[in-house]
Amino acid sequence: MVTPSDATVKLDGQTVKTKRVKSGTSVSYEVSKVGYTTQSGSISTSMSDAFKSVEKQITLVQESGD
Repeated sequence: MVTPSDATVKLDGQTVKTKRVKSGTSVSYEVSKVGYTTQSGSISTSMSDAFKSVEKQITLVQESGD
C-alpha cells in the first residue's frame, strides 16, 4: 500500500505495484513522486512466506518548499 496512491513504485527496478518472487529471496523497492522524499529499501521473504502475499505500507513525506 502506498500513500499517495499515485506514487511511482519500482520493484527490482521495474515500475510495478506487485511482483511474484520465490520465497527466501528479497525484493528491492523504490517509491517516488515529484514533491515528495523518495523512499527505498528491500523486503526479504522467508520460506514460510511461500504461497502468501507479503505487503509493505509506505507513506511518502511531502518536501517542504523552503
